[in-house]
Amino acid sequence: MAPSSTRICGVTYDAARRLYSGDVIYAGPEGLLQLRVSAPGVPGWSYERTLHALSEAGARRRAEAPR
Repeated sequence: MAPSSTRICGVTYDAARRLYSGDVIYAGPEGLLQLRVSAPGVPGWSYERTLHALSEAGARRRAEAPR
């Protein structure tokens, strides 16, 4: 079942590694699932592009997580 809401917070950028990191939090009927994820990026990315990259990384981690 798809989560009822998704939130991304605590986004940081590591310029030396060109890596965005943040917490992706899924809230649904099964409760909360918080994942710390990273995604490659560049400092010139728009806010929306950064959130999209972290959201995709979160979706991949969620699919890999044991249930």
